Amino acid sequence: MDFEQVLEHLQKAQGKPEALVVATVDIALARHDRDLRLALEAAAIPHWFTSPILGTILDVELHGAENLLAQLVKLPMVESFPLRGGWNVHEATRIALRHRMATETPERFKELSQKAASCFPGNDTHVRIEAIFHRLVAEPREGAAELERFWKEFEEAGRFETLQALGVAIRELLRTNMLTTAARARCLLCYSRVGRERSLLREAEQGAREAVRFFVDLADPWNEAEGRQVLGEILRDQGRLPDAVEELRKARTLLTNLAAANPQNGDLLYDLSIARNSVGSACEAQGHLAHALDEYLEAKAIVAGIVDQNNQRLGWKRQLAVCHNNAGTIANAQGRLSDAVAEYKAAQDIMIDLTRHDPANTAWRRDLAVSHNRVGTAVELRGKIADAAREFEAGKQIMLQLAASDPDNTAWLHDLSIAHHYVGMTYRTQRKLADSAVEFEAAREIVARLTQRDPDNTGWLRELSVCHNSIGQVRRAMGRLADALSEFQAGHEIASRLALFDPANTMWQLDLSVSHNYLGTTYRAQGRLEEALSHYVASKTITHSLSRSDPANKSWQREFGVSCNSLGRAYEDLGKLEEALEEYSSYHKVMSSLAASDANNTSWQRGLSLSHNCLGRVLERQQRLAEALAEYEIYYGLVADLAACNPLNTDFQEELELAHMAAGHVLELLGRGGEALDRYLAARDICLDLTKHDADNAGWQYGLALCSRRIGNIHQAQGQSDAAMRENQAGLELSERLVKQDATNKDWVTVRNVLRESFEKHKSITAADTVRYSA
Repeated sequence: MDFEQVLEHLQKAQGKPEALVVATVDIALARHDRDLRLALEAAAIPHWFTSPILGTILDVELHGAENLLAQLVKLPMVESFPLRGGWNVHEATRIALRHRMATETPERFKELSQKAASCFPGNDTHVRIEAIFHRLVAEPREGAAELERFWKEFEEAGRFETLQALGVAIRELLRTNMLTTAARARCLLCYSRVGRERSLLREAEQGAREAVRFFVDLADPWNEAEGRQVLGEILRDQGRLPDAVEELRKARTLLTNLAAANPQNGDLLYDLSIARNSVGSACEAQGHLAHALDEYLEAKAIVAGIVDQNNQRLGWKRQLAVCHNNAGTIANAQGRLSDAVAEYKAAQDIMIDLTRHDPANTAWRRDLAVSHNRVGTAVELRGKIADAAREFEAGKQIMLQLAASDPDNTAWLHDLSIAHHYVGMTYRTQRKLADSAVEFEAAREIVARLTQRDPDNTGWLRELSVCHNSIGQVRRAMGRLADALSEFQAGHEIASRLALFDPANTMWQLDLSVSHNYLGTTYRAQGRLEEALSHYVASKTITHSLSRSDPANKSWQREFGVSCNSLGRAYEDLGKLEEALEEYSSYHKVMSSLAASDANNTSWQRGLSLSHNCLGRVLERQQRLAEALAEYEIYYGLVADLAACNPLNTDFQEELELAHMAAGHVLELLGRGGEALDRYLAARDICLDLTKHDADNAGWQYGLALCSRRIGNIHQAQGQSDAAMRENQAGLELSERLVKQDATNKDWVTVRNVLRESFEKHKSITAADTVRYSA
C-alpha cells in the first residue's frame, strides 16, 4: 500500500472511530500476506485465544496455528491475556473487526462464531459465558435458550457477580446488529436486569421496553411477563408508581393465566410469586396497605406450596424469606408488632440457614443483612435498644464486606447506606450523638455519590433527603440549630421535588410532611414562631389527608398525631392556649387509640405519655393547676413504667426527668415547696446519670441548668439564700456555655438571662446584708 492509498484509507475513515480502527489495521497488515489477515479476524472473534482455539476457528492443524500465533503476537493490536493464559486482540480493534465481518461477510462471521462456541466446553462460568456469547450469533434460538437457563440458574443461586460478568458480554452484542429478534429480546431482558443494578435507569427502561415489544411479536407470554416485571420494577425505582403498577399487574395476569394451565410447573409458580410481591411493593409505596398485604400473602402461599413439594430448591426458600419480610412490613405499618416480629424472625431463620449452606452466596448474605435490619426495627419499637443495636450492627458488617468485595455494585452501596442509617438511629436513641453523626454522614456520603451517578433514581434521592434530615436531628440535639436548619432545608428541597413529581406517591407525601415538621421545630427553637407555624400547618394538612384515606394505616395515624402535637406547641408558644389545647387533645386521642391497640409498642406508649404532658402544660398556663398536676402524674406514671422496663433507653430516662420537673413546678405553684424540691432533686439525679453517658450532650446540660434554676428558687423561697446562690451560679455557668455554642437557641438564651438576673439579684442582696452587718 503506497502513501496515496494510505491517505485515502484515512480520509474515508475520518470522523468514524470504528472505521479509523479498521483502516489502521489494514495499513498495519498491508505488508503481510492474506493468511495473517484472516488469522487476525479469526482471533478477533473470541475475547481471548490460544493456539488450539485459533486452530479450531481457522480449521488448521496445531503446528500451523502456532506459526500464525507467533506472527500475531508481533502485531501492535495483539496483547497478552494472562488471566486465561493466552492472548487477545485489543478491545477496540476486536470489536471493529467483528462489526466489519458481520456487516460485509455475515455468513463467514456466523461460521467463525459457531466454531468459536465449540472452543469453550465445560462448566466454568467464564467458559460458559464465552460459549453463550458466540452461540447467540451462530445459533440464535439455542443461544437464547441457554442464556435464559444460565441467567435463572445463577439468579436463583444468588451469584450476581457472575450475572454482572454476563451483562458485560451481552452489552457488547447489543451495541451491534448481529442478533436475531429472539436472541436480542433475551439479551435485552437480561441486560435490563443488570442495568437496574449498575447503569442508569433510563437505559435499563429502554431495554426492557424493547424486550417486551419483541416478546409480544414473538407471542411468548412467559417471557413477555418477565419483561413487564423488569420494566415495572424499573418504573417503581423511578417513582412512577401508576405506570409501574400497570406493568406489574399485566405481568401478574399473564403468569396467573399460564399457571392456571400448568399448575404443576414450579418454575412458573415461582415467577408468579415474584410478580405478586412486586405488585405488592408498588401498592405499598402508594399507601394501599390492604392491597399490598393481599399480594404478599398470596405470594407467600404460592412459594410455601412449591417449597413443600421440593425443599431442595434453595432459591425458592429464599423467595419465601422475602415474602415473610414483606408481610412483616405491612404488619408493622398496621401496628401488629407481634405479627411483624414473627414474620421477620421467620425470614431471618431461613436466611441464616441458607447462608450457612452457601456462605459465598452474596445475594443470600445481602438478604440476611436485610433480615437483621427488619428484626432490629421491630424490637426497637418494643424498647429493646440493645437488641436492636446488635441486629443493626450485624446487618452493617455484612454490607461492609459485600460493598468492599464489589465497590461498583450500586445496589449494595445503597444497602450499606441504609445499614449506616440504622446504626446511626440506634446511637441517636442512646444519645451517643457524635457516633450517630458519623454513621449518618457515612450514609449521606454514599447516597450523594449514587445520586451524582444517576440523578433520575428517585429511590436514591429520597434516601439522600432522609440522610439530610437525620443529620439535622443530630445537629439539633447538639444545639447547633443553624447547622440543623441547613440540613433540614436540603432534605425539604428534595422531598418537595419528589412530592411534586408524583402527588400520588404517599411515601413521598409523608416524607414532605416530616420535612415540614423538622423545619418547624427548628424555627420554633430559634424563636421564629410564625415560620414554624406555617410549616406545622403544612405538615398537618398532608398527614390529615393520608390518615383519612386509610384509617387502618397506623403509621399514618401516628404521623397525624405528631403533626397535631407540633402545631399545638406552636400555638402554645404564641399564647393561643385554646387552639393549643384542641391540637393536644387530637394528639391524645390518636395516641390513646394506638397505645390501646398494642401495649408492647413502646413508641406509642411514649407518645401517649407525651400527650398527657402537653395537656398538663396548657392547663398549667391556664391556671388550672389541679388538672395540670393530674395530667403530669399520669405522664410520670407512664414514663416510669417505660424507664423501668428499659433502663438503658436514655429517651425514657430523659422523659422521666422532664416528668419530675413538670410535676415539681405545679407543686411549687401550689405552695408545696418540699414536694417540689424532692421532684427537682430527682430530676437532677437523672440528668447527672445521663451526662455520665455523654458529658457533651447539650440537651442534658440544658436539663441540669433548669434543675439548678428550679432548685435555687425553692431554696430562695425557704430563706436559704446561700444555697440558692450556689444553684444559680451552677446553672448560669452551664447556660453560658450552651449559649456560646449557639446564640440562636432561644430556650438556652432565656434560661441564661433568667439565671443571670437571679444571680445578680442575689449578689446585690448579699452585698447589702454585708454592708448592714458591717455597720
